[in-house]
Parts: sequence; C-alpha cells; structure tokens
Amino acid sequence: MPAAAAHLVTAPAGAVPAWLGGHEPAPLPPAPALARLFLENPWPAWAALAVAAVTAYVLWNQARRRAGALAAAGLGLLGAALWSLAAVVVTPREELAARTRELVAVVAAGDAARLASFLTEDMTASAGPLGGTLTRERVLGEVAGAPSRGWRLETYRVLEVRAAVDAPHAGRTHARVRVTPEATGTPIISWWRLHWRAGPEGAWRLETAELLG
Repeated sequence: MPAAAAHLVTAPAGAVPAWLGGHEPAPLPPAPALARLFLENPWPAWAALAVAAVTAYVLWNQARRRAGALAAAGLGLLGAALWSLAAVVVTPREELAARTRELVAVVAAGDAARLASFLTEDMTASAGPLGGTLTRERVLGEVAGAPSRGWRLETYRVLEVRAAVDAPHAGRTHARVRVTPEATGTPIISWWRLHWRAGPEGAWRLETAELLG
C-alpha cells in the first residue's frame, strides 16, 4: 500500500508524496472582490466600520452628543448587518472548501461507504507521473482496506484549502494535507488537485483527484 493511501485518495504502488510539503500548485483564480470583502472575509470591512463608529462618537460627541451617538449607532448596525450577512450566506467557494475538508475526514476515517457519496460515478484518481489512474471502485476498495494494510492514521490535518468556481457546475480545490500513519509515526505532507462537479441536487461531487507530490 503506497503512502498516498493515507492521504486524500490512494495512489499506485511506489507513489510516495514529498516529505517536506510537496509541490505547491499555481494559484487559483480569486473570487470576485465584493464576494471576498463582504461574504468570505468580512473582517477588514467590519473592523473599518467599528473604527469609524468609535471615531464618529468621540469626535462628534464633543460638539453634538446626539449626532455622535446616532452616527456611531448607525455604523454599528451596518457592521452587525454585514457580519450577519457573511454568517448566513455561504458562497460556492466556501462550499467547495468545506466539502474538501469533509472528504479528507471521511478518507482518514477509512469510511468507504460514506466516501461513495462524495464521488461521481466516473471518478478517477492519479498520482501524476509517479503512477497510473485508479477507478472509482479501486479508490473505494483501497480506502476501505487501508487500515488493515498498515495505513491506519495516527493523526491528520488539512493545512490549507484553496477553491475556485470555474462554472455553475464545475469547481476546483487545492488541498495541502498532513497525515501521520501509525505504522511509521512520521508525518507526510502532500498537495492534491481536486476537480468537482455539482450534481442535480446541488451537492459537489469529486470528479478527479491528482496527487501533486
């Protein structure tokens, strides 16, 4: 069983990820600026509104107490609305990133039955130039048998996930994963390129997985 079996999906025999972090992929296209600012990462805008509210209260309160209080309250309400919007609305990129983390957890647990619900019917996995291509059935079989073959994980962690939506029903993620097999006790870090397809019910399903090293 290759070391990649302890990662996101299994890879052919002899495919061993890089031990010091793997080969980092090229950056994915960024999300639209407004989506990033108001939905995915509202901290900068929220912090700016908080500072503006405090500033307005301090400056205006000296001359016009009511005006300062109203300005501060208005900016505070705007900040709360912004924060609530970001908490309620989940963008497709955030869905892809969350789905990727769930996928890693399922594979790390060796739960092939649940993993099947994450994969398209024609899903394939590969180890790039290090090995061949695995079919969906082979991936499920390898994940189910990994613990019995000595690839039970002591720990795992998703170090980084990057996501991009290329079309309404197509997306990509890059995942950097660290696992420590019980058999060796040595951490292994690797990058994966994942292509996703949204099904009719809206759930993202894994179409291809590629070990980048």
